Amino acid sequence: MCKIEFKNVSSFYNNKKILDDVSFVVNPGDFISIVGKNGSGKSVLTRHINGLLLPDFGDVWFDGMNTKDSRNLYNIRQKVGFMFQDPDEQIVASTAEEDIAFGLSNLGIKREIMREKIDCVLKKLGIFEYKSYDVNELSGGTKQKLILAGVLAMGSECLVLDEPTSMMDPESCDMIMDELIKLNKEKNMTIILLTHHMDEAKKANKVFILDSGKIILQGEPKIIDGYFIQKNDLKIINNIDRIDKKKEVCLEFLNISYKYDKKNDFILENVNLKIFKNEIVGIIGNTGSGKSTFAKIIKGLIKPTSGQILINNKLYNNLDLRKKIGIVFQSPENQLFAETVLKDVSFGPQNFGISKSEAEEKSIEILNFLGFNKEKINNSPFELSGGEKRLVAIAGILVMEPEILVFDEPTAGLDLFAIKRFMNLISKLNKDKTIIIISHSHNEIKLIANRIFIIKNKQFLPVDIF
Repeated sequence: MCKIEFKNVSSFYNNKKILDDVSFVVNPGDFISIVGKNGSGKSVLTRHINGLLLPDFGDVWFDGMNTKDSRNLYNIRQKVGFMFQDPDEQIVASTAEEDIAFGLSNLGIKREIMREKIDCVLKKLGIFEYKSYDVNELSGGTKQKLILAGVLAMGSECLVLDEPTSMMDPESCDMIMDELIKLNKEKNMTIILLTHHMDEAKKANKVFILDSGKIILQGEPKIIDGYFIQKNDLKIINNIDRIDKKKEVCLEFLNISYKYDKKNDFILENVNLKIFKNEIVGIIGNTGSGKSTFAKIIKGLIKPTSGQILINNKLYNNLDLRKKIGIVFQSPENQLFAETVLKDVSFGPQNFGISKSEAEEKSIEILNFLGFNKEKINNSPFELSGGEKRLVAIAGILVMEPEILVFDEPTAGLDLFAIKRFMNLISKLNKDKTIIIISHSHNEIKLIANRIFIIKNKQFLPVDIF
């Protein structure tokens, strides 16, 4: 049946109220989208549905079973397919096929049926070709498809999806949303979707808008237009020099090719590209096209199979590249480590010999611009929402003042307020830095880039944006 009921649910973390007297009902077959700013409590709310978190006050009921009764949790979790915001949190095996098989084997599915289910979901989500790939070789968007494939293979009655398309290209996003709509209509599957993409949110039959741990509005998707979109105009961007001027070459790629091993095909092949000083270059492409691989090559984290990289017409080794180039990865959680946000952000400059007071002063200035107040600056970064963690990782790179900045999916998981702040920050940084933005958000890239390239057939092709 999948009826979900929250009754006066409040939840605390370190004496801070995350959910504040939340009550609502999700009926069987509902398609609910939940939207709200980063840190509003969306992920915490959904983790109460299957008992991953338990309310401090109030009750959560799933098909008449109270999550506070531990005897109910096995039955509840069998019915709820859950997809976390960061796909790496759920990957448990070394290959895509083995990862899906793990969940099915726990359900006692026979091997021959298991193979059929695995092949079926991989084909349905367009990732059958990655069946035997090492999961570490997969892009973020492909990992998201893999996690969703594993959830669908288990035949859950209810899906709870936390930003399931945040790392996917527009075509993949549409495919996933079409599949969710089909499951909801044809199989009466209950779906709860957390998203910052308003076009996705409006495909649900009901929307919850969350703010500071409270559901402040709920109703038909049209309420989004009345509340959220009017408060966020991405056209308000600081002055960007959009003219494609021929400038001094900052970064040059000469015949760059890369493949993971001898068995696989090249991911990038004979790439030649010049990036000029103080320009913003956008890199787009389908999920799995090689964008994140390119980012790792730029930073010197992986060595190209062939070719050379020049900075200011000089050849540098991987260690030099790491000093001159700052990168914010697709999964920024992997870059966080310190006890507080301030310690995390200020660690880098202190490590390079800047005094603690100066490093902290610079860190606070950047964090304030990104929307962090004094309380959050002194909190643990691991207490933050996924979007807020991404902003902390961005701040940690910016404070290092590298010559070249590379952002891999920087706005994935960010609300529209944070996206606008990030875009304005990029426009300010562009005055004395060269910036490369790798993104699936084509509309955002077009607002801010001097040039855009799309990766197709292992090559970089220019996109006309003027």
